Amino acid sequence: MEKLPISIGILAWKSGQTLVNSLYTYHQNGLFDMVNDVTILFQEYSTQDYQIATHFGLEFIGESKNIGIGQGFIKLTENAL
Repeated sequence: MEKLPISIGILAWKSGQTLVNSLYTYHQNGLFDMVNDVTILFQEYSTQDYQIATHFGLEFIGESKNIGIGQGFIKLTENAL
């Protein structure tokens, strides 16, 4: 299947296991194989966030502070391919 020219931006903040559960479901259902760009924006970025993104092989942006939903989505949109 050819990948769709779609970017998916995921906004996360201290999400831990909830994010892992969501990403696992996306992976199991083939979502990551269908699109050509997936990026997570972590607010108040941590080592656990890094481990989650690398485990799933996803690109990420790490913000040291919480920049809010609006600014987070703006950054994800600017980052989209």
